[in-house]
This record gives sequence, C-alpha cells and structure tokens, in this order.
Amino acid sequence: MIALKKAVDAFDEVRYSEILTHDIFDSDEVLMLAYCAVVCFNSQQAFDILMKRNNHFKLKPEWHAVFAAPKVFMTLQINSPERRKLDLLTIKTAFERDLNFMVDLVLE
Repeated sequence: MIALKKAVDAFDEVRYSEILTHDIFDSDEVLMLAYCAVVCFNSQQAFDILMKRNNHFKLKPEWHAVFAAPKVFMTLQINSPERRKLDLLTIKTAFERDLNFMVDLVLE
C-alpha cells in the first residue's frame, strides 16, 4: 500500500499502472485501487481490470451490490447513492486497515 500512497500523493499514473501489473489477492487492497481508479486517475480501464480480476466482489455481497450495476464506473464518478456507498465502504476498510492516507482521500 506504500506504492499506492506514493502514486496518489504524486498523482503518478505510471506508478499506479505498475501496481496493477502485480497479482493482488487481498480484496481490501483491490477496493483501495478501484477507489483510486475512479477518484484520482479517472481510469475506467484500470477499474474494469480490477473488477474482472475480483469477479465484481461476489464474495462480499455488500460490495458486490455497489459494483454489479451496469456502467458502474460512470455512476461512481458523480455524486450518486452508489458513490456514497463506495465512499463508506472505502473509509470503513481504510480505518480497519489503518490506511490513513485513504481515509484522508475519501474525506477530501
């Protein structure tokens, strides 16, 4: 998650893309990466890759409800109920994982 923090702090899309080349099996980390794809980097391609790799979080029903909608990337970019749910999921997970930079990002 240190690499993600550096990428977000510098808004470095290259560094962010490098993170995506690694196999990431932790769904919490994938959630953080997906949030950054939507909010920081406006990268639908990265978002789609993360969703396909994780099967739209089918193992986590609450998360899956947010990510399973059609054209979800566009919906998450605007102030919508789905975006507020994503913010809440992200902030909750960031608190649990003690990822203060993500908490700050969501609260901005």
